[in-house]
Amino acid sequence: MEMRFTAFYALVTFAMVLVVIPGCKIDCAGQNLDECSRSDECSVIRAGRITSECVEAPTAAGCTDRERQICGDALTVARDQTGAEWQFPSTCIPEGWTPVRRDAYPECE
Repeated sequence: MEMRFTAFYALVTFAMVLVVIPGCKIDCAGQNLDECSRSDECSVIRAGRITSECVEAPTAAGCTDRERQICGDALTVARDQTGAEWQFPSTCIPEGWTPVRRDAYPECE
C-alpha cells in the first residue's frame, strides 16, 4: 500500500509542476514574442538592429517581467546570442544578452 501511495504522490507532484496554477509567476524571459505580447505579466522589449553604419527601425527583441522592469533613460547597445548588436531606447535588455560599450548609432534612413 505504501508503494502505491508514494507512486501516486510522485505523479500528483509531477502533474502540479506541469500545470500553470493561477496566481503563479511565469518566466517572461522564456516566452516567445507572441506569448509575451499577450501576457499581462510580461512586456516586450523593443530595439533596433545595428548595421555597419546605422540602427534599423525598432522591432521586438525580447521579453521581460513587467513588475521587475525598471529601466534607466539611456540608449544601450547589447549583443544577442548570435553576435548581432542592437540599440535599445533604455537600459532594459533581454536576459542572456551582453551589454556593449559603444556610442549610439544614427537611425537608418
